[in-house]
Amino acid sequence: MNHPFSYLQKYADQAIEVLQDLPMGNFQIHQWNREKTAEGIDLVELSFRIFYYCRCCDGWIEGHMKIEYVNNIQPMALAGRQGTALVCRRCNYEISFRGMVS
Repeated sequence: MNHPFSYLQKYADQAIEVLQDLPMGNFQIHQWNREKTAEGIDLVELSFRIFYYCRCCDGWIEGHMKIEYVNNIQPMALAGRQGTALVCRRCNYEISFRGMVS
């Protein structure tokens, strides 16, 4: 039997711009596990901006990553994951996962 939501496809927006370098400004880069984010003030536009780095897109993308809740633990097989996945908005690459893996 198929999962009732198996017909849903993950939406990816290939029109989102990928920057090879951060714009000129004062940015703090935070790295935890496989996540890499940058936040700070853009000196050109004089505004606060947030970026994240995607390895698949090979660059910085403005905004926040998508948060997807994963619960695919199979009780009979005792295998699967339950937690939160951080996913790129542009290509749907899973950047990081926080939770339980069995």
